[in-house]
Amino acid sequence: MRPPSSSCLAACLTLLGVSCDDAPPAASGPTIVLITLDTTRADAIGAWGGPSGATPQLDALAARGARFAWAFAHAPTTLSSHASIFTGLDPHGHAVPRNGVPLFESHVTVAERLAAHGFETLAVLGSSALDRSTGILQGFSAVDDRLSVDQGRRYEDTAPNVTARALGLVDRREGGRPLFLWVHYFDAHSPYAPPEALAQRFVPPGVTPTAPMEGDDHHEGFGERVRQGQASAEEMLYWRGMYQAEVSYADAGMGALLDGLRARGLLDDAWVIVAADHGEMFYEVTDRPMGHGPDIDPPLTHVPVVITREGPGAPAPRDVREPVALSDLGPTLLSLAGHPEPLGEGRDLVPATRGEALAPRALFLEATRVPSLPRDGSWDNLQAERGVVWQDQMMTRTPWLPTEGPTFARLTPEGVVVTKDNAAALGLTGMLNAWDGRAPAGRAQEAPHGPMREALKALGYLEE
Repeated sequence: MRPPSSSCLAACLTLLGVSCDDAPPAASGPTIVLITLDTTRADAIGAWGGPSGATPQLDALAARGARFAWAFAHAPTTLSSHASIFTGLDPHGHAVPRNGVPLFESHVTVAERLAAHGFETLAVLGSSALDRSTGILQGFSAVDDRLSVDQGRRYEDTAPNVTARALGLVDRREGGRPLFLWVHYFDAHSPYAPPEALAQRFVPPGVTPTAPMEGDDHHEGFGERVRQGQASAEEMLYWRGMYQAEVSYADAGMGALLDGLRARGLLDDAWVIVAADHGEMFYEVTDRPMGHGPDIDPPLTHVPVVITREGPGAPAPRDVREPVALSDLGPTLLSLAGHPEPLGEGRDLVPATRGEALAPRALFLEATRVPSLPRDGSWDNLQAERGVVWQDQMMTRTPWLPTEGPTFARLTPEGVVVTKDNAAALGLTGMLNAWDGRAPAGRAQEAPHGPMREALKALGYLEE
């Protein structure tokens, strides 16, 4: 791809609020690598208590970098979560309620900001859930979205292919500018089809599920057997093991990517950020035993986030215990690139990598699948499960189950501990009510039609 002309670049910088005089004549900066892991819950990662040896690559990054013990996705949906990463906003700020409803062009993304600062911005996709129609690719100068696996109503790719495409795109860059590379791995999303050798590591031997889930993205067939109490413990372990094998497959692909970048000298002076967009349920809720979308329980919203310095000047390894959100990653990426500036409402997490305390902020969460879409113009997800995290406290409520009151929990070193009494209940309720009061207009009328609608139904993101 040819670089933009000087007049084109000047026009783009003006639109982004950056004058030509502010633009450095010769851009410099570290390599910035952002890796996002789809559908990866925190406890699937060894460094967060997952199976030993299942994710050696991410565990190694966490051991020598900053491991954020309590990072949260604002929404359990791929597009909304990535919109938070790139805009620094939660769903009420970026107005992306779920997959298939695109990000407005008026939003400025971190890729646009980095491009304005002279970075070459490259993206490699693992799924068509983040294709060009979603608006999430604003600011990227080159994108590789060649997806080889046809799932019938969507396309995706496996970790080795994503890694190969990423390194190929890097090799085709013109160079001379610092690099921002985003790579998205989709393997952990259903349906699960890990290599046989990996499957054998994580699933019980000799178990053959009664209800295969080929092409059944959200496991409705098997999920119904779980709800009816007809699924055996061995079958349940089988599918959780197949999922874990896919997480391990993505971890290996990520390791190969970093090895390839290191061999090319691109990690001599670099920052690597790894984050999952959301998690996956496995039998924690009886009536919604598998999949993601209708809940904001920790298996869905508690995600791994690591920031690691490659090359000289790396801060000491540390665990960051303050809760953070995916919307904090946008301003953090700018700061790592050497251009600290506000983006949305997120916080710069770089001070936390040095051991400095983060200023508390309320983190808001909402589910993205509801019994019916609103027809009155209100925000799409107001009837979905929602919650707030404030310091070590978490409150969740489900408007479409009015007889069930809110639930409260504390974030502890041992995990999420449900509590019956919470002195801060009134304060947390007020925070959540105020957030809902700032919700944008609904976008249900923009729900996609035709093939895209069928694809989202297949993914489980739309209900009739």
